[in-house]
Amino acid sequence: MKKILLAVAIIAGINGAKAQDVKFGAKAGLNVAYFISNTESDIAGPKYNFHLGGTAEIKLTDKFSIQPELLYSAQGLTFDGFEKFDHKALIDGELKKAEANMPAQIAAVMQAKGLSQADAQAFVMEQAKPLMNELSKLKALKEVGAEGNGYWDFKYLNIPVMAKYYVTDKLSLEAGPQIGILLSAKKMTDLKLVGDGKELPLVEPIKTIVDQELAKEYVKLGKNDYDLKDNIKSVDFGFNFGTSYNFTENINLGLRYSLGLTNFEKKPNTKDDYSKNAVIQVSVGYTF
Repeated sequence: MKKILLAVAIIAGINGAKAQDVKFGAKAGLNVAYFISNTESDIAGPKYNFHLGGTAEIKLTDKFSIQPELLYSAQGLTFDGFEKFDHKALIDGELKKAEANMPAQIAAVMQAKGLSQADAQAFVMEQAKPLMNELSKLKALKEVGAEGNGYWDFKYLNIPVMAKYYVTDKLSLEAGPQIGILLSAKKMTDLKLVGDGKELPLVEPIKTIVDQELAKEYVKLGKNDYDLKDNIKSVDFGFNFGTSYNFTENINLGLRYSLGLTNFEKKPNTKDDYSKNAVIQVSVGYTF
């Protein structure tokens, strides 16, 4: 750990610091994590998690120091509630597909059963009645959506390099860039289909139609776990600022805000969509 922190310090351009000017330490604390996004709805909320790792503070002057850190950080987002979608547009789209496919279905029935075109058409229409009835019921509802809860769970190895200014001997202000290396990205959801306040049965093809819409947010109906590492960028860039207070020579308390600077999704649904990490951290540190 010490060797890694010193390597980060050298990369930061402070390799001229004397050994006695470097103080190693450890820190751990609470993460209040969420996303800054134009795609997450108002049912989203913070995810409470933790961070821990090592620090190396390199004194440059009495007032200034540089502190590289190596932190394991658990981040993400939670959601709980109801989010509606345009079910009428979805059904209209499905009906257009069915209408476009009908000539091919009629031709297939004519060949398979040896029926006339009129009889084959009547057969196809009779087979489609249950589907049309279900779609009509769904379209008649005023409000349809997915209701439930879940969370995003990201694990990062974060490497912040903080510039610290000591306002007093004990109180310091800090700011600096951060690079995060993605270790894992998972999502858990438990969703049901709800229309006009009542749970709807998951009959086909309605379940498939809704799941295709929900797939834009990497979810589907029911209780599911997803591995999203292939959908999330492996490196995340951010900027941190905060403050810390040294209660004793060894024990300190820190408060920090970490703001992601880049969209963490590899393939957003549109070019204007963005989702960035954001974390409020409260830490207790110990200097050796």
